[in-house]
Amino acid sequence: MEVTATSTDVTIGAIEGPEALEHTWYLYDATDTSTPLTSGTLIWNGVDSRWETTVDRGYLASGEYYFSVAMRSIHSGTTMKNQTPTFILDHQLSYSLPTVTYDQNTQTFASGSFEVNSTYVPHGTLDDIEATTHDWYLYDASSGGTMVASGTLAYATGEFSIGNTSVADIQEGSYYLRIYIVTSQAAMWVNGSSVAFVLQHTLTLSGAAWGFSAPQVTLSGLTATSSYGPIGSVDNIEATNSSYYIFTSTGQFTGLSGSLTYSSGEWTAAVDVSSLAAGDYYIYAVISDGINEASTAHFDFTIEEVTTTTPPTTTPTAPTTTTTPTAPPSEMDPTMLIILLGGVGAVIVIVVILVLLRKKRS
Repeated sequence: MEVTATSTDVTIGAIEGPEALEHTWYLYDATDTSTPLTSGTLIWNGVDSRWETTVDRGYLASGEYYFSVAMRSIHSGTTMKNQTPTFILDHQLSYSLPTVTYDQNTQTFASGSFEVNSTYVPHGTLDDIEATTHDWYLYDASSGGTMVASGTLAYATGEFSIGNTSVADIQEGSYYLRIYIVTSQAAMWVNGSSVAFVLQHTLTLSGAAWGFSAPQVTLSGLTATSSYGPIGSVDNIEATNSSYYIFTSTGQFTGLSGSLTYSSGEWTAAVDVSSLAAGDYYIYAVISDGINEASTAHFDFTIEEVTTTTPPTTTPTAPTTTTTPTAPPSEMDPTMLIILLGGVGAVIVIVVILVLLRKKRS
C-alpha cells in the first residue's frame, strides 16, 4: 500500500518522515468493520516521497478487504482515513500436469503422482484434509466433452494420484482427464486434455482343440472373451461372425466354410471334408464381437489318397469226366458183371442177363 499525507495547513504541505508522529495502517475485512484484522506502521520512502507498507497477502484468507490509515504530525492531531477502496483477494491452486498410463491388456489407466500448491501460505502444499474435494473426471473427447467416469484422487506423502482404474466398461474412443480440487480458500478446475489417451478393446480366443479323423475335422472348447465389459464372454447373440474356413497348404481357399456352433459358453464345429481331394490343408476359426475380430491358429491336416485293390482273375476249367469202358453185351463175361454189380439185388439182374444170352445163342 502507498500513502501520501498532506496537512490542511498549506504552510506545512506534505507530511514527511520526521514530521509524522504517528503513521499507522489498519487492515479490515470488508464484511466485518468492527475490529481490524491486523495493523502496522507506515514506512517513509524519501526517494518517492510517500508512505508505504507491504502486507503478505499469502497469510490472508480469500475475501474482500480495505485499509484505514491514522496520521498525526507535529503540526496536527490524529487524522483517521476511514476507508481505502476495497480489494478482493482470491487464492490460487497450481499443480504440474501428471502423466497418464493406459494399459490395454488390463483395460486400466493410472496417473503419476503430483503436488497441489496453494498461494494461501498456511496451506502451502495441500494434503487431503486441506483439499476438501479432490476428484478426477474422464471425458469423451469425440462427443464434445461427455463425462463417462469419475473418482477420488488418492493421496499419499504430499502427493495426489489416480490409482489403477478399470475402463473395461467404457467404449472405445479418445478420452481426457479433468482434475477438480477445492479448499477453504480456493477452487480449481484443471483441464487435462494434454494427457488424452485412446482406449481400445481386445478380443481373445482361447481353448481351441482341433482334431481330425477322416473324413471329419472337429473343433471343441473354443471361448471368445471381449475386454469390453458389457460383452465379456462372446455368445451367439453378440457374435457378428463365427465361422471356419479351409485352405490348401499353399493358401488357396477351398471354398469350404461354415458357421460354428455355440453351446454352454463354448464354440464347436464338426466339418465333413470328404469332398476335398487328397492333399494338405489347414483350417481356422474366426469370431467377431462387433468391435474386434480374432482368429484361432491354423490347424493342419492331410487327406490321404484312396487306393483300390483288385482281386486276381482265374480262368475256370471244365471238370474232368472219367468214362468207364464196358464190354459189348455179346462179349460180356458174367463173372465181371457179378464183380461190378455185387450185392443181393445185383444177383437177380445177372440171372436175367444170363437167361437172355442163352436165348440169343440158341
